[in-house]
Amino acid sequence: MHVSNKVKTIAVIGMVFLDFALLRPAYSQADRRFDGTWVGTETATEQRLTWDPKAPKPQSASFKTTIVVAQAGKLVNKTGGTCYGRWEHVRWANNAINFSTHNCKIKLTLSPNGKTLNESGSIALSPAHWGRSDAPAGYGNFELFGTFHRQ
Repeated sequence: MHVSNKVKTIAVIGMVFLDFALLRPAYSQADRRFDGTWVGTETATEQRLTWDPKAPKPQSASFKTTIVVAQAGKLVNKTGGTCYGRWEHVRWANNAINFSTHNCKIKLTLSPNGKTLNESGSIALSPAHWGRSDAPAGYGNFELFGTFHRQ
């Protein structure tokens, strides 16, 4: 019996789609180990692209920040630092909590021992966006890094 290439292609596409449909819940499961109050420091460093070795170091600012994670990582509240606020629409991917707005992208990961929460992300700013005297001013993209410990 001869099976056409079209039928084979449709079968392969169907199997791939089914694999992703079944694997998605495994990769997007919430994790109660993230739940709790995390306190630490967030640093925002200006992203600059230059080939000049004598160029000044990028401007950075550090902020005391508190992150509260609840409902097995489905709810995140961030006070202090950048991109602060309550986040109800978080995504799970590769054992990380991800959330974003039009100008912020944040990823939270948990250390293997569950004692440290690490933050990475970015923010695109416009003048006077942060409204703080200690924050970098002007347009720019900033990388965000933070390390937090349970309170």
